[in-house]
Amino acid sequence: MGVLLIGRPSNDELTQALLEASYPTICVSYHPGNLESRSVDCDNIHGGYVAAQYLLALGHRHLLFDVTDTPSSWVEERRQGALKAFHEAGLPETNLLSLTTAPIHIDAILEHLHREQDAPTALLFNDEYGTQMVAEALPEHGFRVPEDISLITFNSTEVSERCRPPLTSVGQPLGDIGESAVEMLIDLVEGREVPFGIRRFPMHLDVRASTAPRRPD
Repeated sequence: MGVLLIGRPSNDELTQALLEASYPTICVSYHPGNLESRSVDCDNIHGGYVAAQYLLALGHRHLLFDVTDTPSSWVEERRQGALKAFHEAGLPETNLLSLTTAPIHIDAILEHLHREQDAPTALLFNDEYGTQMVAEALPEHGFRVPEDISLITFNSTEVSERCRPPLTSVGQPLGDIGESAVEMLIDLVEGREVPFGIRRFPMHLDVRASTAPRRPD
């Protein structure tokens, strides 16, 4: 017997208990920060990097990025990647603003968009369903997507494709990740050696209609 754990917080107590008990465990789409583990994930740092780099190339200089109080390896890694793009562009880290509400709430976003100075002109959000909600709600509050606000999210599933407008999204090979995790768990359960560490899969940017060049001031 073994277990696949999917997308749990970095400080997850269940993950810690299973790993400390040496129970056959594969962490999928996350990894704990304090224990040796076997994980399968995408290259989140590169994903955050290509998303932010694309928005910067469109002329956006102040981005809003969603974080939460619950630590998660993928959010922090994507933030690191976005900051790398800012550093390469010669922009201060403070230009990457943080949205700390969870789940994503339109009122909290509007507070940032109505800032008198340095209001974000693009949103880079991890929650695909939340980003869909935001894209469809912003016009009700006077913000057109993408004419006024550009949006990028992650996963690039049918949620992004069916949104109105369709969302530019950083895709990850979910099928490959799942297949790899199952294979690793079978090997572990059957006594074959599975090294500790993270097996990474590449991410890619799917450009759709939710992004556009920044409007001149």
